[in-house]
Amino acid sequence: MTLRKTLSESWVKARGAATAAFSGHKVVYEIDGAPRQKKEFDAVTGRLCAEGLLREAQVQAVLREITEASLTADSQNDLYAAVYELLSKIFPDFNLNIALLDEENAQVIFPYCQTEVDFLPQCRPTQKGLTEYTLRQNQTVWLTAADIERLHATGELDLKLVDLH
Repeated sequence: MTLRKTLSESWVKARGAATAAFSGHKVVYEIDGAPRQKKEFDAVTGRLCAEGLLREAQVQAVLREITEASLTADSQNDLYAAVYELLSKIFPDFNLNIALLDEENAQVIFPYCQTEVDFLPQCRPTQKGLTEYTLRQNQTVWLTAADIERLHATGELDLKLVDLH
């Protein structure tokens, strides 16, 4: 959805006058390129703001519940399952794979995996895949297809190991 509010000045040149005189402002409201009345525009923007605040409140509630789960879970597996369940509230139909890098043994360990893929190994040798790349960054990573192509060109990723779908 594209919202646009355009404010312009109106200048009118009276008959016989040498210059135009300022006659006021004009506001044009558009939703997806179509002109709308101010009331309709305000209703849409108000709803979007309310949805944004609701989403923010939901995220905060889930983060608080994850903190509580980290203090009360009986085991790591219980914690991972609780985190998945809680994140499912705000990210429907998502996969959660927890990966740990064992540099000493050159392995990636997956202590928890909730995915639509039928099988993921519990551990495997390190490779030049996305999991290893992400773990090496030691921070959240957002990669586009162009980023992945660039990383492949520099030798940091092996595209045979990356599913871009």
